[in-house]
Amino acid sequence: GTFNLCYSAYHAKNGMKDQQFGRIVTMSVSYINGGMYGMGHSGAARGGVENLTKTLAQEWAPDGIFTNCIAPGVIFSEKAADHYGENGRKYFSMIGQKAPARRLGTPDECAEAVSFLLQGGYINGVILPVDGGQGLHGITSQVHMDDPDF
Repeated sequence: GTFNLCYSAYHAKNGMKDQQFGRIVTMSVSYINGGMYGMGHSGAARGGVENLTKTLAQEWAPDGIFTNCIAPGVIFSEKAADHYGENGRKYFSMIGQKAPARRLGTPDECAEAVSFLLQGGYINGVILPVDGGQGLHGITSQVHMDDPDF
């Protein structure tokens, strides 16, 4: 999906290539110090998104198109908490307590990072963690929802 959207934006009539200008921001996940327990399927996809971002950053820069990626950590929203129920709320709470900032990020903070990259002049090929430092010590690998003690 990410490739198809980027490709369409680049090749569309009067699109980024024709305009010789564009900013693309993809989305991955922050897992700087390793994977995320129980999320192998997601990690494989996110690794592909990051590689695509860096590849497009090189290939399309001569056409004035810069491609970057945000990599959020665990982000809290009421909707996500409701989706995962009681165990989800417990997970969010435990991760928030272990996070360097002692809280989780918000969707608005992710949006701010996207806005920054869309306005950025000479930023290209960057994977920007939006995680308040969560990825620095791998807190997502410390809390497992299927752990008997959870």
